[in-house]
Amino acid sequence: MLKEGFQSIANIDSSPTCIDILNSRILDEFPNSFSCNFNILDQLMDVREMNFADETFDVVIDKGLLDTILVLKLNKVQQFQHFKFWQNARRNLQSSEP
Repeated sequence: MLKEGFQSIANIDSSPTCIDILNSRILDEFPNSFSCNFNILDQLMDVREMNFADETFDVVIDKGLLDTILVLKLNKVQQFQHFKFWQNARRNLQSSEP
């Protein structure tokens, strides 16, 4: 996304290893990214309990989690956890209403 010109990005993952790998990749590809005009936030967080303020983001993009969820046959508990992710994602999106 940085290559495409986005300058404010929040990444979350429940794995500290994934966050470390992401930071390494960003630093390798954009050595000055953390001292430039980029606003990159990498956080260890559970997607079912995101602690961002309401209406923080213009858009929410998910790739890996959605792929994982869609290929599974979910029981009722898993379906509820899936719902909690989307509920949190919606809460974090900015409203288009005036």
